[in-house]
Amino acid sequence: MSDSLNQTAPRKKRRLIDELAAQADESSSGEEEKQSSLQVVRRTPTPEPQGLSMLQSPTAVPSTPEPSRARTYGRPSSAKKTGPKFTYSARRTIRAESSLAGGLDPVDETAWLRESILPSIPSQFDMDEDEEEETFTKGAVRSIHELRQAGANSRSADEIEDLLTRIGRPSSKPSSGRRNALIELSQKMQDKGFVRKFRDHNGDRSLFEQIGKETDVITGYALVAILTTLVATTASTHIVSQLEGQGFSSLFRRLFQITLDIQALAKDRASNLSRNGQQSMMKLKASLLILPVWAPTTPFMLSPRRLALKALELVVKNAGMVGDEFFSTEVTDQLFSLLKTAPVPDAWGFPHQDESIDFHLALTLLEAYSMQAMQSESRERWTFTHMPVIADTLTTTLRRCNGRFGEIGMLSLKLALNTSNNNHDAPAAFIENGSVRVLANALCDTFLTATNNVYNADAFTVHLEPLLLMLGIMINFSENDRATSKTLLHASNGGSAPLDRLIKLFLDHYAATSEADSVEKSQLNVAFGYLSLLLGYMSLYEPVRQRFSSMHKGGNITPLLDSIREFIIYHRAADSSIAQDGGDQSSQYSSFTTKLQGLVERLEHHT
Repeated sequence: MSDSLNQTAPRKKRRLIDELAAQADESSSGEEEKQSSLQVVRRTPTPEPQGLSMLQSPTAVPSTPEPSRARTYGRPSSAKKTGPKFTYSARRTIRAESSLAGGLDPVDETAWLRESILPSIPSQFDMDEDEEEETFTKGAVRSIHELRQAGANSRSADEIEDLLTRIGRPSSKPSSGRRNALIELSQKMQDKGFVRKFRDHNGDRSLFEQIGKETDVITGYALVAILTTLVATTASTHIVSQLEGQGFSSLFRRLFQITLDIQALAKDRASNLSRNGQQSMMKLKASLLILPVWAPTTPFMLSPRRLALKALELVVKNAGMVGDEFFSTEVTDQLFSLLKTAPVPDAWGFPHQDESIDFHLALTLLEAYSMQAMQSESRERWTFTHMPVIADTLTTTLRRCNGRFGEIGMLSLKLALNTSNNNHDAPAAFIENGSVRVLANALCDTFLTATNNVYNADAFTVHLEPLLLMLGIMINFSENDRATSKTLLHASNGGSAPLDRLIKLFLDHYAATSEADSVEKSQLNVAFGYLSLLLGYMSLYEPVRQRFSSMHKGGNITPLLDSIREFIIYHRAADSSIAQDGGDQSSQYSSFTTKLQGLVERLEHHT
């Protein structure tokens, strides 16, 4: 029977722990103990081996009760491991060796008695060790990402450096390598990520060095395209400082002379562009036209002049004030030449006419630079050379606007106001070409329109700003030149004299003036106060005083004096409020209020 059992009962694999225990009891050699200590102690899910003697003689087994511990046949999850760590493959190898050894050695029948009957409790430090392993692993992953990012940054830096090396510096002869590299760079600028890396690499600093020496139109166009993209899409204050001293106005001056669309220019045989180069320029044009800087209209044609005008406008807008670095004498002359030769009426059709875009940009640039120019050495040139162009532009604008000034009208008025402030020589150009008469009539029409829309806030606001600008220009003219009053005394084309219209406008509203009960009425009273100042300065000329007295029932200019005095009181209150807010109690009257008081005294002297 025992032979049959030996043949049928499967021989259980002996566990490594049983083998180690048996070796300890037999006092194995130290070398074997040392070798066994290097093995990974691991519990196997196999059940207790049953010896043949247990089947033959049950009494040989002690009657110790089986521990009530659940036997788990799964792999333990967090058993504390001591000694060196092995990979999964190493563990499988060790287990295979132990299984092989178990098949050769005799079974230890009492090995299970030496096992602990308590469940295996994971060490409190297992979690800490796992956390350390996890932290180490995560740190390694982060390091890998950082290495990859560093590698990407290094590749980007190498790419940018390679482009800048190929671009090089301007030379006396056009370089196809420089041109192709700039075209490639201008296309890459459409990627915001590349733009950020390019800025971080300080590529813009070296790119624009000695740019004024560039003579090739295609290369210059690509450079200005890159500048436009940078200024339009990123914080560009520092770029303006980097452009200083690089001769940018020289490049602008060259590009202003070319009005042909870049697409036609690229196809011109004189440009010497390959077919791929021509396609690249077409793509560059398309990418520039989708920039939001062209609002409220998108141009159809994009010539070197138009792109240079837009780039200069963006630079001025971001920098605030710029000097002769950009507005050189040559550039300023070209801008005024553009105004002088602007086609009528297309140039005044902004934003509906494509031909009006260059005119609008030139007018915007001149208005932005006008105040600074009049305080610099350019003042004389602006007054005696460019003032007639300003006067002609204003006259055409006023005749075509029909009460709807738009952007072109507002820019023309602001340019005239900035150039006539404290300028005794400015009125002459406006008097000679008849701008003063046109301006006076437009002022009366706008004042009446604003009065009729005093209860319509939106319509009133649209007319209030141009009205105040026209009053300011006329006050500048009448204060600095008596010929202004003289030219308004006489009628033309069978209509009323502009002076008569101004006086009638004043008398009608003087009788209707009341306490303002709305913001619009308060603003209209301010405009009426400036109208009083205008007639006050004009009344320093005796024929104007006589005309005013003849049109007033009282036969004097008393209403005019009363209105100016009320305006002075208004400004004194405003000055006192400003002084209190600013903590300056010593200055009760501003210079403007003092000037108004002097005007009243002079008028009282004449009466």
